Amino acid sequence: MKRVIASLCVACLVAGAGCNSSPTGGRPGSGSTGSGSHSSSSKKETFRLTGPEMTTKVEQGTSKTFKIGISRGSDFKDDVTLKADSPDSKLTVTFDQNAFKGSEKKDIEATVKAADDAKIGESTIAITGTPQSGEPTTLNVKVDVTAKAKNK
Repeated sequence: MKRVIASLCVACLVAGAGCNSSPTGGRPGSGSTGSGSHSSSSKKETFRLTGPEMTTKVEQGTSKTFKIGISRGSDFKDDVTLKADSPDSKLTVTFDQNAFKGSEKKDIEATVKAADDAKIGESTIAITGTPQSGEPTTLNVKVDVTAKAKNK
């Protein structure tokens, strides 16, 4: 019985620890400075964006805030500029900062706003992080627009 409870606790921790993250960006092939370089060094100049795992629900005419984080390789110090693309022009995203500074580790707050006449239903917003050099990466965040209380 103790083993079953312990197994369930571990499963819950693993499930709760997951988060939505982007593919690797930056300079994934870098780190080879000549002979003797290790293949593990290729991840040192890379980054990933992280965001909400669950769908963000927003009612028409309102806005919701969520956090975007960055996970950096040990040698990745570039600023990363953010840009959001929405499939619906009535669904907009703004950031409290437009870039992750290379020296900072804090999250950026993103605010998604649904206009009064935004399309009801689930959409995916693409948040692209572009480093000073290297490859950009895109984090997909799901947003569910619900009808205003009086429209339901």
